[in-house]
Amino acid sequence: MNLLAPWANEIKAVGFDLDQTLYPDTPQIQALVRQEIYRLIAGAKNITESEAKNLFEFEYKKLGRGTLAVQNILNISDANDIMQACLEKAGVDKLLKHDTQLVELIKEIKSSKKTFLITGSSRKNSISKLDKLGLKLDIFDYVLCIDDPNSDKLYGNPFQQIIAKTGFNPKEHVYVGDREKIDITPAKNAGMKAIYVWGECMNADASIPTIYDLKNILGLRW
Repeated sequence: MNLLAPWANEIKAVGFDLDQTLYPDTPQIQALVRQEIYRLIAGAKNITESEAKNLFEFEYKKLGRGTLAVQNILNISDANDIMQACLEKAGVDKLLKHDTQLVELIKEIKSSKKTFLITGSSRKNSISKLDKLGLKLDIFDYVLCIDDPNSDKLYGNPFQQIIAKTGFNPKEHVYVGDREKIDITPAKNAGMKAIYVWGECMNADASIPTIYDLKNILGLRW
Protein backbone atom coordinates (compact mmCIF):
# COMPACT_ATOMS: atom_id res chain seq x y z
CA MET A 1 0.00 0.00 0.00
CA ASN A 2 1.38 3.41 -0.99
CA LEU A 3 1.22 5.73 2.02
CA LEU A 4 3.11 8.62 0.40
CA ALA A 5 1.51 11.90 1.46
CA PRO A 6 0.43 14.11 -1.46
CA TRP A 7 2.35 17.01 0.06
CA ALA A 8 5.53 15.01 0.83
CA ASN A 9 7.60 16.57 -1.95
CA GLU A 10 6.93 20.06 -0.57
CA ILE A 11 8.50 19.30 2.82
CA LYS A 12 11.88 20.87 3.54
CA ALA A 13 11.96 20.52 7.34
CA VAL A 14 10.82 17.62 9.54
CA GLY A 15 10.26 18.15 13.25
CA PHE A 16 9.59 15.89 16.19
CA ASP A 17 8.16 15.80 19.66
CA LEU A 18 10.29 13.60 21.93
CA ASP A 19 8.31 11.85 24.65
CA GLN A 20 6.10 9.00 23.43
CA THR A 21 6.83 10.08 19.87
CA LEU A 22 10.40 8.95 19.25
CA TYR A 23 9.67 5.99 21.50
CA PRO A 24 6.36 4.20 22.12
CA ASP A 25 4.38 4.33 25.32
CA THR A 26 4.63 1.04 27.23
CA PRO A 27 3.02 -0.43 30.36
CA GLN A 28 6.34 0.07 32.19
CA ILE A 29 6.49 3.74 31.24
CA GLN A 30 2.83 4.19 32.12
CA ALA A 31 3.46 2.70 35.57
CA LEU A 32 6.28 5.17 36.29
CA VAL A 33 4.21 8.14 35.14
CA ARG A 34 1.15 6.98 37.07
CA GLN A 35 3.17 6.85 40.28
CA GLU A 36 4.04 10.52 39.82
CA ILE A 37 0.39 11.33 39.11
CA TYR A 38 -0.67 9.59 42.34
CA ARG A 39 1.90 11.62 44.28
CA LEU A 40 0.72 14.87 42.72
CA ILE A 41 -2.94 14.16 43.43
CA ALA A 42 -2.15 13.07 46.99
CA GLY A 43 -0.36 16.36 47.64
CA ALA A 44 -3.03 18.49 46.00
CA LYS A 45 -5.93 16.76 47.76
CA ASN A 46 -4.13 16.09 51.07
CA ILE A 47 -4.86 12.36 50.85
CA THR A 48 -2.71 9.24 50.87
CA GLU A 49 -1.10 7.95 47.66
CA SER A 50 -3.27 4.84 47.93
CA GLU A 51 -6.39 7.00 48.03
CA ALA A 52 -5.05 9.09 45.15
CA LYS A 53 -4.44 5.95 43.12
CA ASN A 54 -8.00 4.72 43.67
CA LEU A 55 -9.40 8.13 42.79
CA PHE A 56 -7.35 8.45 39.62
CA GLU A 57 -8.07 4.93 38.41
CA PHE A 58 -11.81 5.42 39.00
CA GLU A 59 -11.83 8.63 36.95
CA TYR A 60 -9.57 7.11 34.31
CA LYS A 61 -11.89 4.15 33.84
CA LYS A 62 -14.83 6.52 33.50
CA LEU A 63 -13.20 9.08 31.18
CA GLY A 64 -10.66 6.98 29.28
CA ARG A 65 -7.81 9.52 29.39
CA GLY A 66 -5.34 10.40 32.11
CA THR A 67 -5.40 14.12 31.31
CA LEU A 68 -9.18 14.27 31.65
CA ALA A 69 -9.05 12.26 34.87
CA VAL A 70 -6.59 14.71 36.45
CA GLN A 71 -8.61 17.69 35.25
CA ASN A 72 -11.74 16.24 36.85
CA ILE A 73 -10.02 15.37 40.13
CA LEU A 74 -8.29 18.74 40.51
CA ASN A 75 -11.19 20.72 39.01
CA ILE A 76 -9.00 22.45 36.45
CA SER A 77 -9.57 23.13 32.75
CA ASP A 78 -6.21 21.97 31.38
CA ALA A 79 -3.89 19.33 32.87
CA ASN A 80 -1.48 18.98 29.94
CA ASP A 81 1.35 20.79 31.72
CA ILE A 82 0.77 18.69 34.83
CA MET A 83 0.92 15.47 32.85
CA GLN A 84 4.15 16.60 31.17
CA ALA A 85 5.63 17.43 34.58
CA CYS A 86 4.78 13.95 35.82
CA LEU A 87 6.43 12.47 32.74
CA GLU A 88 9.53 14.57 33.43
CA LYS A 89 9.76 13.36 37.02
CA ALA A 90 9.12 9.71 36.17
CA GLY A 91 12.64 9.01 34.91
CA VAL A 92 11.52 7.08 31.86
CA ASP A 93 15.01 7.34 30.35
CA LYS A 94 16.07 4.33 32.40
CA LEU A 95 13.61 2.21 30.39
CA LEU A 96 14.72 3.42 26.96
CA LYS A 97 17.04 1.40 24.73
CA HIS A 98 19.18 2.03 21.67
CA ASP A 99 16.94 2.05 18.59
CA THR A 100 18.97 1.44 15.44
CA GLN A 101 15.95 1.76 13.17
CA LEU A 102 15.07 5.17 14.64
CA VAL A 103 18.67 6.37 14.32
CA GLU A 104 18.76 5.36 10.64
CA LEU A 105 15.40 7.05 10.04
CA ILE A 106 16.55 10.39 11.48
CA LYS A 107 19.85 10.22 9.59
CA GLU A 108 18.04 9.56 6.32
CA ILE A 109 15.70 12.49 6.87
CA LYS A 110 18.62 14.73 7.78
CA SER A 111 20.44 13.83 4.56
CA SER A 112 17.92 15.78 2.49
CA LYS A 113 15.93 17.99 4.87
CA LYS A 114 16.33 20.20 7.90
CA THR A 115 15.36 18.58 11.18
CA PHE A 116 14.06 20.09 14.40
CA LEU A 117 12.95 19.05 17.87
CA ILE A 118 10.28 20.78 19.94
CA THR A 119 9.80 19.06 23.27
CA GLY A 120 8.11 19.53 26.61
CA SER A 121 11.16 17.97 28.26
CA SER A 122 13.97 20.01 29.74
CA ARG A 123 17.24 20.15 27.80
CA LYS A 124 18.96 17.98 30.43
CA ASN A 125 16.29 15.29 30.28
CA SER A 126 16.10 15.49 26.49
CA ILE A 127 19.83 14.81 26.19
CA SER A 128 19.51 11.82 28.53
CA LYS A 129 16.55 10.29 26.70
CA LEU A 130 18.03 10.83 23.25
CA ASP A 131 21.31 9.31 24.37
CA LYS A 132 19.52 6.14 25.50
CA LEU A 133 17.85 5.93 22.06
CA GLY A 134 21.20 6.31 20.31
CA LEU A 135 20.76 9.93 19.25
CA LYS A 136 22.59 13.15 20.07
CA LEU A 137 20.87 16.49 20.45
CA ASP A 138 22.94 17.99 17.64
CA ILE A 139 21.49 15.56 15.09
CA PHE A 140 18.66 18.10 14.97
CA ASP A 141 19.39 21.38 13.19
CA TYR A 142 17.14 23.28 15.59
CA VAL A 143 16.13 22.36 19.14
CA LEU A 144 13.61 23.99 21.46
CA CYS A 145 13.11 22.49 24.93
CA ILE A 146 10.62 23.54 27.57
CA ASP A 147 13.29 25.52 29.43
CA ASP A 148 14.05 27.65 26.36
CA PRO A 149 12.26 31.04 26.13
CA ASN A 150 8.68 30.95 24.81
CA SER A 151 8.98 27.27 23.93
CA ASP A 152 5.90 25.89 25.67
CA LYS A 153 3.81 24.39 22.85
CA LEU A 154 0.53 25.61 24.35
CA TYR A 155 1.51 29.01 25.71
CA GLY A 156 4.65 29.98 23.76
CA ASN A 157 5.53 30.22 20.08
CA PRO A 158 8.05 27.43 19.37
CA PHE A 159 6.57 26.54 15.96
CA GLN A 160 6.79 30.14 14.82
CA GLN A 161 10.38 30.27 16.12
CA ILE A 162 11.32 27.27 14.00
CA ILE A 163 9.73 28.80 10.89
CA ALA A 164 11.76 31.96 11.48
CA LYS A 165 14.96 29.93 11.88
CA THR A 166 14.53 27.84 8.70
CA GLY A 167 13.26 30.66 6.53
CA PHE A 168 10.94 28.19 4.79
CA ASN A 169 7.25 28.63 4.09
CA PRO A 170 5.20 27.24 7.03
CA LYS A 171 3.64 24.56 4.79
CA GLU A 172 7.13 23.28 3.97
CA HIS A 173 7.47 22.01 7.55
CA VAL A 174 5.94 18.88 9.04
CA TYR A 175 5.79 18.10 12.76
CA VAL A 176 5.40 14.62 14.22
CA GLY A 177 3.76 14.15 17.62
CA ASP A 178 1.59 11.89 19.73
CA ARG A 179 -0.88 14.35 21.28
CA GLU A 180 -3.51 16.30 19.43
CA LYS A 181 -3.83 19.29 21.73
CA ILE A 182 -0.15 20.07 22.29
CA ASP A 183 1.43 18.68 19.11
CA ILE A 184 -0.95 18.45 16.18
CA THR A 185 -3.18 21.49 16.71
CA PRO A 186 -0.42 24.05 17.53
CA ALA A 187 1.68 22.88 14.56
CA LYS A 188 -1.26 23.20 12.18
CA ASN A 189 -2.19 26.59 13.64
CA ALA A 190 1.32 27.74 12.71
CA GLY A 191 0.74 26.59 9.13
CA MET A 192 2.77 23.38 9.31
CA LYS A 193 1.67 19.92 8.25
CA ALA A 194 1.23 17.56 11.20
CA ILE A 195 1.59 13.79 11.56
CA TYR A 196 0.10 11.86 14.48
CA VAL A 197 2.13 8.82 15.55
CA TRP A 198 1.24 5.59 17.40
CA GLY A 199 -2.47 5.99 16.67
CA GLU A 200 -5.15 7.87 14.77
CA CYS A 201 -6.07 11.55 14.83
CA MET A 202 -8.69 13.05 12.53
CA ASN A 203 -7.19 16.53 12.89
CA ALA A 204 -3.76 15.44 11.65
CA ASP A 205 -2.69 15.58 8.01
CA ALA A 206 -1.61 11.96 8.39
CA SER A 207 -1.61 9.27 11.08
CA ILE A 208 0.94 6.47 11.33
CA PRO A 209 1.01 3.36 13.54
CA THR A 210 4.73 3.68 14.39
CA ILE A 211 7.46 6.29 14.04
CA TYR A 212 9.17 4.03 11.51
CA ASP A 213 6.23 4.43 9.10
CA LEU A 214 7.32 8.02 8.62
CA LYS A 215 9.58 6.73 5.83
CA ASN A 216 6.48 5.74 3.81
CA ILE A 217 4.66 9.02 4.39
CA LEU A 218 7.70 11.04 3.28
CA GLY A 219 8.73 8.66 0.51
CA LEU A 220 12.15 7.86 1.94
CA ARG A 221 14.29 5.08 0.49
CA TRP A 222 16.46 3.22 3.00
